[in-house]
Amino acid sequence: LTVGRLDPEKNHACLIRALEGLDGVRLRLIGSGREEASLRRLAWRLGVAERVEFIRAVPHRAIHAEYQRADAFAIATRYGGVHIPVLEAMASGLPLVLPHPYWEPEPELAADAALVVDNTPASFREALRVLRDSPALRRHLGRLGRERMAPLGAGVMEARERAVYEDLLGRTAEAREEVEVS
Repeated sequence: LTVGRLDPEKNHACLIRALEGLDGVRLRLIGSGREEASLRRLAWRLGVAERVEFIRAVPHRAIHAEYQRADAFAIATRYGGVHIPVLEAMASGLPLVLPHPYWEPEPELAADAALVVDNTPASFREALRVLRDSPALRRHLGRLGRERMAPLGAGVMEARERAVYEDLLGRTAEAREEVEVS
């Protein structure tokens, strides 16, 4: 599974090319964008079109089911940082295949819960082959990702955000009291 706009910087062509010579692996690509037609043509030209499923959009209430249906998550973006689909995949317990970031030593948050590869079709192909052939590794990486995301769950994050606001409001009230007393 991969999720993201079908635009050049997302580098979906890399994942489609990775399917060449990789039997037993299908790609569900969720997203729309200006590269859709060229990506479809690429899949046909490489002879992998029957293994690439293009899904233009999934409602927010249904995206979790897409992650649950997948065996792994891969993203070949050319940009670093934290990507929401990566966080969603980790929270869903999926093993990840991610490219080495250009300006960081490893992907933020996900490094030990992922196979981190060069951003080339050959590197993604090999990582996907390893995951295809190793259910134990898929489970291990998925568990690590889920554990990493546990402290970032909605309830925890809401409580942290509330504490920040309460702290700020409390300090503001204290500062006003100090000004009024002076």
